[in-house]
Amino acid sequence: NKESILDLRLGDQIKKQMTVMFADVRGWTTLSESMSPQENFSFINAYLKRVSPVIKEQNGFIDQYYGDGVMALFPGSADDAVQAAIAMHAAVAGYNKEREKEGFRPIGIGVGLHMGSLMLGIIGSDARMQGAVVADDVNLAARLEGLTRIYGSTITLSETTLSQLDDPDRYRHRFVDKVQVKGRKNPVSVHEVFDGDPEQVIRLKEQTKETLEEGLSLYYDRKFSEASVRFNQVLQENPKDKAARIYLKRAAHYMVNGVPDDWTGVEALTKK
Repeated sequence: NKESILDLRLGDQIKKQMTVMFADVRGWTTLSESMSPQENFSFINAYLKRVSPVIKEQNGFIDQYYGDGVMALFPGSADDAVQAAIAMHAAVAGYNKEREKEGFRPIGIGVGLHMGSLMLGIIGSDARMQGAVVADDVNLAARLEGLTRIYGSTITLSETTLSQLDDPDRYRHRFVDKVQVKGRKNPVSVHEVFDGDPEQVIRLKEQTKETLEEGLSLYYDRKFSEASVRFNQVLQENPKDKAARIYLKRAAHYMVNGVPDDWTGVEALTKK
């Protein structure tokens, strides 16, 4: 609510409900090792040039770039953030066609979304100030982005974010896990939106969604043998479904080792 950037002062702050987005290039470390510093720099700018406008088009703004990553904020509806995430995957798909023509490997991205109450303000010192967002919800959004690697998903979001969408069924989505992320006490229900996946993957996840949900219901009821049958059925149709494979492995573990009396199905994640 300032008329000019010159009106900003250290410590200025506002509390606001926003959706935080973190987006990273998959396998960036391996990719960067195969390129020179100049090629790294050119690649990052070529990638960011394609995904950055999408965020603005969906009423978001970029808080910061960090190497190959983007942190963005959406002060409007959660739908803005989800639509931006889907559009970013479409932009990357277009970029991959250009890369293929030039003989380069395709890239992929993972996006994490979480809506929460954030403090947006000016931090630093009188000699050096910058805008920043401070909240535990920011850290959760970053953790959700990291979970895309575990589940093989392209967009992960918290149940809080899913519940704030105008019409969740407008998107192709499915529940994937209940987790306690590193550095956070309360468990989080994690969902994935797979509208940004390749068409063939979307089709397979749609075909197996009901079977996976049946398996999850049995799993959380501690009926691990019956749940395993459902997860195997999913994998027969979609062998690359990481979520189904994870649950099949967990079910096998609990069938052999049993579960504690206070087991709720929440998985404690030790990695970021």
